[in-house]
Amino acid sequence: NAQLAPTAIAGGAASQTAAEALATGPSNRVGTFNYSAESNRFGSNWGRSVTPQRPPPLVVTPVR
Repeated sequence: NAQLAPTAIAGGAASQTAAEALATGPSNRVGTFNYSAESNRFGSNWGRSVTPQRPPPLVVTPVR
């Protein structure tokens, strides 16, 4: 098991390995599920539709 243990960096500068940093990182940076972000994105469609809630597109009329 000693061969599988992550190697320590000389001087102890880093407290975590890259894998540990990803495992303990915030969900919005790691790319995992975040309920607050998804419910904000989907709005009232959360749990009903796979289409995010978006405002209607603007209708632009050309100036004459």
